[in-house]
Amino acid sequence: LQDIVAAAEAGDTITLEKGTYTLEKTLVIDKELTVVAAANCEWGDVLITAAAPTDSGHFGARADGKSLGIMFNCKGFIPEDSSPPLLPKIAFRGIKVDHTGGSEIGTLSNGLGSICFSIGAGAKVLFEECEIITETSTAIFCSGRLTEVKVDTCVIGPNGWDCESASGYGVCIFREAYGEVINSDVFRQAQSGVIAFNEGSTALVVESEIGPCLLGGIAAEGQRATLTAKDVTINGIEWREVAQFDGGEVIFEDGVEGDEMCVHFRQMSKCDDCANGVPGTTYAEY
Repeated sequence: LQDIVAAAEAGDTITLEKGTYTLEKTLVIDKELTVVAAANCEWGDVLITAAAPTDSGHFGARADGKSLGIMFNCKGFIPEDSSPPLLPKIAFRGIKVDHTGGSEIGTLSNGLGSICFSIGAGAKVLFEECEIITETSTAIFCSGRLTEVKVDTCVIGPNGWDCESASGYGVCIFREAYGEVINSDVFRQAQSGVIAFNEGSTALVVESEIGPCLLGGIAAEGQRATLTAKDVTINGIEWREVAQFDGGEVIFEDGVEGDEMCVHFRQMSKCDDCANGVPGTTYAEY
């Protein structure tokens, strides 16, 4: 698979037949490319797998370019001068990915946490009808200005669930990046399902199911971090269904026919306070 990607020209479509493809080092995709399962494949027939090291996470992977602390590195190029940026459009369709190994206690903050898909430097990545499973890793980490990800009709999880990994997030939109999660199931997350994290990050979650998660369902953390949710079902969250920190804001697009979100936690199922007639709490207070 690494040789196929290296040999491909920008704009090519790589069609994968049924089987298991094992990566031996981080797969870098820095050009416009589509990776798709063959038309005769059913869900899960095309599997890409790799094992992350336990002693070096995504910082180590960025340093040596080989450590599978990052499984896929999708990136563009944003020059420091006024030269035009390279913003490749990359798509994955019908692919199942399993990222094993990694450090259970490593986090995104200390760099020892692993990342399955790292998206940065202006890359624009689309996932359609994909499944992403990780043993300890964050499934999708999208970072930086001009960088975008769209997750459409996908299954994201479990991610770090069995070992309660400190890096087990579903979709993390980080530092000025933009991301969408649409018509997808994000479940069994050791941390949060979808989070807009750090300054200026923006996320949209529509018609999706989130949970169970050990930390939060949907969250926004950091100044100007915003997550907008519409028709989202949140179930089985151990800490907070909706979390806001350090200036982050979660916004709900209500008014949709049939929308009966809980006024306290903005989940589809009513809480005990709703049943007892307790007035709704504003999100600033919450």
